[in-house]
Amino acid sequence: MTMTQDITSHFDEATETLLSAYKTAHHISKSDFIKQAVGGLGRGTGC
Repeated sequence: MTMTQDITSHFDEATETLLSAYKTAHHISKSDFIKQAVGGLGRGTGC
């Protein structure tokens, strides 16, 4: 495994851990989380 692959794997695991904790705390599904995240992308940017 290259250093880049190792770093990417580490951040993927950390992101999944944080997403799992957020989903549990807010009682939402992964797809609902994604909808919320994508829906908020244009806010406050004048888009």
